[in-house]
Amino acid sequence: FLALDSKKLAEFKTLKYSIFEDYYSQTKLFGFADELVNKLQLAGYNNMAIVSSSPKKQIEKMLEISGLREHFFEILGINKDGKAGAINSLVDNLNLQPSDCYFITDAVGDIFDGKCARVNVLAVTWGFHDAVKLIAAEPQYVVNNYQEIFDILI
Repeated sequence: FLALDSKKLAEFKTLKYSIFEDYYSQTKLFGFADELVNKLQLAGYNNMAIVSSSPKKQIEKMLEISGLREHFFEILGINKDGKAGAINSLVDNLNLQPSDCYFITDAVGDIFDGKCARVNVLAVTWGFHDAVKLIAAEPQYVVNNYQEIFDILI
């Protein structure tokens, strides 16, 4: 990237975001997302946020289409510095203790970020990394289906 002139870099960014746009326009939320989010909110989880490596615009679009956008007070997308800092900022802004917060993820790198932020990490096995890799990263919880999330959080 350092060797790219500003015009080439701009072309690359345009291509990159068009690929994101195409990918996320075909991505759908899991069928249980509505039930999961609504039950968590009914149980008192009113400060839900999303910290993701995906573009914020695309996450918001998917949530708006599914009618879930209003349940999340903050959506933080693409963060090249990792998620620990973003999680810490959210916890601080809400004046919460990290031990009272949960970070749900499907990726090993996120587990490390959550542990670095000192929040409870709940790893789900139906996403990016499989159960073996997730367990090896030692999150506080590993769940194999969304019902198990309720058992832990509610």
